[in-house]
Amino acid sequence: MRLNRRKLLKSAALAGAVTSLGWTGQASSTSAHKGFSQKPRIRLAVSTYSYWHFKTEKFPIEKVISEAARLGFDGVEILHRQMGSEDIAYMNKLKRLAFLEGLSLPMLSIHQDFVDPC
Repeated sequence: MRLNRRKLLKSAALAGAVTSLGWTGQASSTSAHKGFSQKPRIRLAVSTYSYWHFKTEKFPIEKVISEAARLGFDGVEILHRQMGSEDIAYMNKLKRLAFLEGLSLPMLSIHQDFVDPC
């Protein structure tokens, strides 16, 4: 069976609803307490720039995405200068990898040199 985004989101929403209701069909005890409000969690992303070791060998963006997921980050900011290509196929590959790892790609950094006007 092939899993597409729509099926994944539908099953995730269903799993979330079942989890919040618990097995008995009642609201979870944590959320049932009066006055209990959980602050929204601040989502954190790591930049591929953080993995740029300024050496001759490059740390590929694909590895950064996998490492960020392993470490528990919510997303990855991509440094344009580190991209292997601007081809649509390459960019879709990065997006798909991030999606499969459960990460967002919230920003694209252009690594601007504000000292040089050119």
